[in-house]
Amino acid sequence: MPNCDWGRPCCCSDCTSITYIKKCSHCDIETTDLIGVSNYTVDHKGMSGYDKKALCKTCHEKWSEKQKSMELKKQQRRKIEDEKRRDFMNHLERSQQTNDGQMVPIKQLYRKLGVESSGRFNDSFVSRLPIKFKKIKNRYYCYKTVVDNFNIELYNKYKSA
Repeated sequence: MPNCDWGRPCCCSDCTSITYIKKCSHCDIETTDLIGVSNYTVDHKGMSGYDKKALCKTCHEKWSEKQKSMELKKQQRRKIEDEKRRDFMNHLERSQQTNDGQMVPIKQLYRKLGVESSGRFNDSFVSRLPIKFKKIKNRYYCYKTVVDNFNIELYNKYKSA
């Protein structure tokens, strides 16, 4: 469908001809009982799009069931990702509760994660984690127990979520 009016339906001949279709856009059966379905989408560049379909009752039921199942899958995926994040954050909080007072350079945590250089610490991912660290003489330090108890498997699950 053309995006004549910046992604919304307009009154041009192309847009109005689509509204007068008497065929199901999925199964191509001519019928008078058509249900209009419209989708407003936004692409990766921020441009909006408009898609209009005319579906018969059976196709509309199938389409609505498919939409519901897709929404359920999205919710389940979000729930799993939230659990992974929560587990990782709980692990970090538990590892920071028992600190022995010994501070080590944050570079040891980077080495444990397999990152070659810490680069600029303020822009890095470790600074976004809830790890207690201190800046001493222009260097970043964290507690040794955090580095020792850091669970790489939980971190990878958190990172993939």
